[in-house]
Amino acid sequence: MIICMHRNKFVSYLINNIFWLSLLVCFIFYFLPFKPKTFGDGEYDEGARQLLDFFLNGFSGDVNVQKGILTVVYYAVPYSLVHYFKSEQLYYYSAIIFNVLVVSYAIKLLFKSFRILGLNTKTQFILLILTFAFPIQIYYAFGVASGSFIFFGSCLFVYALVLVNLKPVSKSYFLLALSIVIVMGVRPNLIPLSLLVVLYTVLFKHNLKHKILFILTFFILGGGIYTFEKKINIENKDFKEIIFRRQILWGRYELRDEPFNWVPQHGHKNKYKSIDYVNNLKKRRELDSICASDNLEPTKYYLNWVANDIIENPILTLRQYFLKFFQSQTFMISPLIQSNKSTTIKIIPHIYINVINYCIIFLAFCGIYRLYVDKKIYMLLCLASFWAWSILYVSVFHSEARYVFPTRPIILLLAGIYLNYYFLKKEKSRIQ
Repeated sequence: MIICMHRNKFVSYLINNIFWLSLLVCFIFYFLPFKPKTFGDGEYDEGARQLLDFFLNGFSGDVNVQKGILTVVYYAVPYSLVHYFKSEQLYYYSAIIFNVLVVSYAIKLLFKSFRILGLNTKTQFILLILTFAFPIQIYYAFGVASGSFIFFGSCLFVYALVLVNLKPVSKSYFLLALSIVIVMGVRPNLIPLSLLVVLYTVLFKHNLKHKILFILTFFILGGGIYTFEKKINIENKDFKEIIFRRQILWGRYELRDEPFNWVPQHGHKNKYKSIDYVNNLKKRRELDSICASDNLEPTKYYLNWVANDIIENPILTLRQYFLKFFQSQTFMISPLIQSNKSTTIKIIPHIYINVINYCIIFLAFCGIYRLYVDKKIYMLLCLASFWAWSILYVSVFHSEARYVFPTRPIILLLAGIYLNYYFLKKEKSRIQ
């Protein structure tokens, strides 16, 4: 009994100090040999510098926003502290320190959600282990990319959703609206998910005053961000359409002839280069050539080709979508895979991280069932739609684990809901 009490106190201490625990794990991770690309694809680094110049020049100048505008704004915050020195090294370190603080706070927010929801100590301890045994959120924190801010947005979404269900006050609805604005502002491909949450909130039984506050917050913040981006962005519409076409075409070739080559493809020139990726590039050149010679609208022509390819190859498409679910849920450490390490060193870490990952996924599916049985339909729809939309996106477009990474807090919450039910049921049967 005494040992049990001390154990519970220790677990409670860890959970109450999870922000500092996360910082400690980040410090340890810094010394590990594998990390993401320093500046990602470079678009957020460039955009943040340009945004600071825009403000310093009296709100004049242009900013290159290739993806989510809010990630550019996000990195402008730490960059502002070192912008005077124009040093790449200082930009990078200011960014990862900021990322580490934001991610650690997001984890604190996530576990606060677990406490509000009433998850018992044992459940929270298991979730803590699952969170840090494979700390993918910390891996992404060491690159200037969208991972840290989208993780924060997802954690805030979980926190706000729990508050809306258990403490439906004005603050809860404001935070929920803020969270989905952040999510779509960081990852524009999640705009449909944000609109679904708006729809669910309007249709389900909520206080009218809270509904109005939620809708006004969403459209005022969302509209403000859209207007700001239109004012400063120099990236023309054609660029985003080109990316859209390339992504949807690559989605048709991914896992087509090499269904089990799950290494992320970005034009490798080594043994990991995929035949599917090469064929995708050939088809892209072919379609671009046809559009140029026949003066056709490229996006429309690409979409027609993709639609016809799906109709003509239904079995292949179903196989691709089935495998893409597992590919997108399977984490691959590209720097490690492409290194000169031995096969054993490459395989063991991947087995370790993906066993943990698939345990979480299995428990999350059980959590969805639990919400359905308990008739918590609003929460079920919001959480399941977030996950389902991400899976649908990688099925149709290019698929990588980083595109479903925003669902991490969602599946951890779902896993916790089931674990809590399981332990309570076990405790009741023991007492009886």
